[in-house]
Amino acid sequence: MVKKIFIILSLVIISLIAWKIFSQKKIDLPKNDQAENTDVLSEESTPAPTNKEYLDESGFKIIYPNNLVMTKTDIVDENIYSELELTSEEKTGKLTIKIEASDITDIENWFTINKIKPGKKDQIKLSDIKATQFTIDNKIETIAFDQGIEISIVADLKENKEYWTKINQQIISSFSFVDPKTVESPPSSNSNTNNDGIIFEGEEIIE
Repeated sequence: MVKKIFIILSLVIISLIAWKIFSQKKIDLPKNDQAENTDVLSEESTPAPTNKEYLDESGFKIIYPNNLVMTKTDIVDENIYSELELTSEEKTGKLTIKIEASDITDIENWFTINKIKPGKKDQIKLSDIKATQFTIDNKIETIAFDQGIEISIVADLKENKEYWTKINQQIISSFSFVDPKTVESPPSSNSNTNNDGIIFEGEEIIE
């Protein structure tokens, strides 16, 4: 009789232990799923960068991601109309745009003068004018000439080729000419006024 009672008690204890383990697993599974779902939501809730329009007083317009930092060089050379740089706080590399006076009208002459021998060259459109694009020294360069003006767009890829290639494509596709008269002139570089996110202190930084 005692042996039977012992067996019954043993079975009851084993059943209770098994039930507790099973219940604990059921409780843990939703928590893990919830943690995974939280991670997914966190990634999805991170907003993608929006685009920002920039109008330059030299007469062109571009659209670029607002998570990039634009630095506009304070011009000291009268032959340079505009020079600016786009950089990322997270990725190495940069993209520069330079507008300057030039007597060159032919890309082959430009290659000769600059002692550059690129491999493959692509003929593309920059706004409504012809441009030549080529890759050299891990940089994508786009050169165009228009009425005594040389336009240079250079993407320095560094270790982020895919990232800066996409930025370069966006700048090229969004580049367009505007009437300089319609672009509001920035305040004097001697002023420390912060106007619409622009700081003029030797260099103009647009955030």
